[in-house]
Amino acid sequence: MKEMFGSSKPKSDIQQERQHDKVDTIIGAGTVFVGDIRVKGTLRIDGRVEGKVDCAGDLVVGDAGVVEAEVHSRSIKLGGTIKGNIFVTGTMDIAGTGKLYGDMTAGKVVIADGAIFHGQCNMQAPEIGIQKKGIESTPVAKG
Repeated sequence: MKEMFGSSKPKSDIQQERQHDKVDTIIGAGTVFVGDIRVKGTLRIDGRVEGKVDCAGDLVVGDAGVVEAEVHSRSIKLGGTIKGNIFVTGTMDIAGTGKLYGDMTAGKVVIADGAIFHGQCNMQAPEIGIQKKGIESTPVAKG
């Protein structure tokens, strides 16, 4: 069913997009936050953060955003700069303007053309998914 303005997405998909775009906390341009920050929902950084970031939801670092911290988050969309190690249970998405100077541990990694990544990458499948599927190690040959 076609919706207003030519959108053919079902209503539930549109609602999910809006919910995903919802930002609970914003560190605006020109703002400098020094210390540890813990956020339950989505955090957007367009200013500067120094310390440690613990985000239970999604982290968005805008093009002008600078983070000098160890970062733990469900997912990260990086358009600005992160200097520090990151730990992401979901997707680490580095846009063409994004710069990551540090090691990353993530479930999935997307790096766009033009992005800068200087560090090591460890990809880990979520432990829950591995246990559910019952993946077992089987030797290929005896010997």
